[in-house]
Amino acid sequence: MYEPQVFSDAILLHPQKILGEHFDEFIDESWSALKTDAHKQFASFDREIADLERYLKRDGDIRPFGAIAPWFLGEIFGVPPEKLRETAKYWIAHYLWCICIDSAMDSAAPVPPKDHMLFTVLFSYSANGLGDLISTDDGKQELRNYITEAICWQTKSIQNSSVSSYQGLRDVAVGKNLLFAALARVIADIGGTSPDLAVQFTKNYALAMQHLDDISDFYDDHKQKIPTLLLQYAKDRSDIDFSSEDDIDVLFNQILNSGALHEVLSETDTLIGECLKSAAVIVERTSLRGEGRSSDKFLINLRSAIRDAKRSIENQEGNDIIKSRLRVIYMSS
Repeated sequence: MYEPQVFSDAILLHPQKILGEHFDEFIDESWSALKTDAHKQFASFDREIADLERYLKRDGDIRPFGAIAPWFLGEIFGVPPEKLRETAKYWIAHYLWCICIDSAMDSAAPVPPKDHMLFTVLFSYSANGLGDLISTDDGKQELRNYITEAICWQTKSIQNSSVSSYQGLRDVAVGKNLLFAALARVIADIGGTSPDLAVQFTKNYALAMQHLDDISDFYDDHKQKIPTLLLQYAKDRSDIDFSSEDDIDVLFNQILNSGALHEVLSETDTLIGECLKSAAVIVERTSLRGEGRSSDKFLINLRSAIRDAKRSIENQEGNDIIKSRLRVIYMSS
């Protein structure tokens, strides 16, 4: 039996691992600073804030990419953690706001007034705080544009039933990921990195992670009727009935035979390749030490694992080998 949870359980190398043994101290410090700084605003939401804290962790000690994004991007762009304290504080609030919005969208029930107020407080605190960290008016406007556009795409994703094509869902995913572009714009300003390069790297990396999440969660997404890029690609190119409750192995075969898995892996390969190009230019244009950077090694290992899985599909090496190659990807991501 193919067990999807083996992906998360088998993680050996994760973006978090390149951040050093003191990473937990950084995120805990930022979370504590956020609660202290915004105590008056959050005073009426103690229980709700405590509930949100669990979203900063996943699979024990492994954090979701959204939670570690400031430090991961800082490592890529050459900004040390100690310079990211304010950024991380505001970003965590922004990330939790995204969690709140996604949870509300997944529920058919109306949002309670108190929750609505918490959403507003989180957004106001985070967006204003991030904007204050950018030194130029043009930069502040770019940040506002990214956040505004991301919210527009978030709204469109509420109407997912009207998005019935792979390209349509891809546009929504790229649009929602502009929140990460907003974070990249702030970190680029702090580190003196080219904003265009930082934003392009982040857009590519965020979409690559979206693809890998879709592959990892394909069975749960199918059962919950969540339209993802992987499932939609398969549906667009086959006669699969995704309204049925298929066995996990049957569903995997359908996705594989439709060409969806190979196509999504191919785009992920291309996206990580673009990330490596951006990272190389960032190193070239700054005083970063380019040789042997752990972040570059991580991206190279991830791309290698993706390419191995693609070759297994192309060579029709059999489901067991293909699945084992996929597991290696999630050890790398």
